[in-house]
Amino acid sequence: MKHFIINSIIFLLLLQSCEIDITNVTIPQNRINDTLEGTLPIKDYIKANINGKYKLSEGKEHFGDVIFLKWNGRYLTAFCKKNASFIVLEGGIRDSAIILVGYWRFSQGSDNGFVKLSIEKDNGARELIAGLKPRTLTISGEFETDATQKINLTYNDTLKSLDFLIIAHRGGGRNIDRHPASENTIEMLNYVERLGANGVELDVRITKDNIPVLFHDEYLNKRLIREDYFIGKVSDYTYQQLRAFCTLKRGEKIPALKDALQFIIYNTNLEFVWLDIKETGSVKQIAEIQKQYSDLAKSLGRKIEIFLGIADINIFNEFINLENYRDYPSICELDEDYVIKANSSFWGPRWSLGFLRERVTELQKLGKKALVWTLDEPQFIKNFLDKSYFNGILTNYPTVVAYEYYSN
Repeated sequence: MKHFIINSIIFLLLLQSCEIDITNVTIPQNRINDTLEGTLPIKDYIKANINGKYKLSEGKEHFGDVIFLKWNGRYLTAFCKKNASFIVLEGGIRDSAIILVGYWRFSQGSDNGFVKLSIEKDNGARELIAGLKPRTLTISGEFETDATQKINLTYNDTLKSLDFLIIAHRGGGRNIDRHPASENTIEMLNYVERLGANGVELDVRITKDNIPVLFHDEYLNKRLIREDYFIGKVSDYTYQQLRAFCTLKRGEKIPALKDALQFIIYNTNLEFVWLDIKETGSVKQIAEIQKQYSDLAKSLGRKIEIFLGIADINIFNEFINLENYRDYPSICELDEDYVIKANSSFWGPRWSLGFLRERVTELQKLGKKALVWTLDEPQFIKNFLDKSYFNGILTNYPTVVAYEYYSN
């Protein structure tokens, strides 16, 4: 019995120290930069005429029959059906042709490769550069797998406007999703719009010196940080200690909530932020920051809403004890009575409760909206878009939600 206990303890210690072996996806940024060297920037009016639904004549075995192209700033994303794939491109103009270069990847795997496309002068570039909508628009080129393959897509229809919330989980995606930045970081916030998201959920914890920071787990661990020796709760350390001694999986530092919100307001087009409060005793500090940055956004004319998340009864009780609590925008995951009492703008039930059509409709009649979390499986995403009345979806795979939304 003694040996069994000792062996069990050793096993648990080894298990705790294990790190999931994740193959990271590397963006071929040097090749992208080299290919675009010397090109002229693509104007916004050109980008607007490239957005749309396209049909593939080549490459559909890899990406599917139809893809949707949408620019966000300097990046053009292709949302694809097959293999839950997507393509992220940058562009430039050279010799009356539009050059598009970047990478493809499977959102639920590590498969990826380099992509180089172009719109030639006689395939629509002439009209696009002149500010006109081409009668026909064809984009062609190559993408790399184990071998180089051809891709050809032709414009088919306009892209419908996005009046739905596509909210990226953990600031854009989990570490296991192989993005180029760690979850809940400013670097991830800088990337997330390329995935089709117009909103983010952020996990908020409090340090020993009462600084709200972004971190999902209660304990520091090898899933999220590099250091073996750094153990204990986030709340066991001051903010400066975490910044000095703790490095996240992709090399970043744990960000303060204030810094993350400032970055979102000044450096992104995100319209929605869900602050998932992870522990009691922190609602007041987080609410003060929410108000500070909501006021900042309003003063700048920035279209964005920041919400406090009410995930359980303890957070709810702390929330309603705030002075003027009804004035703080919130998302309540509890039943409808709590949503109404907290004056929450959104109800946020989990996806496993089903479509909840009647309950969602009744709240919408009261001027409230509803979000569902966390939806990742493509068929479930499609079903909820087809059959429910939710105003948004929280997901680890915003590219999948974007494809299903634009095709719905």
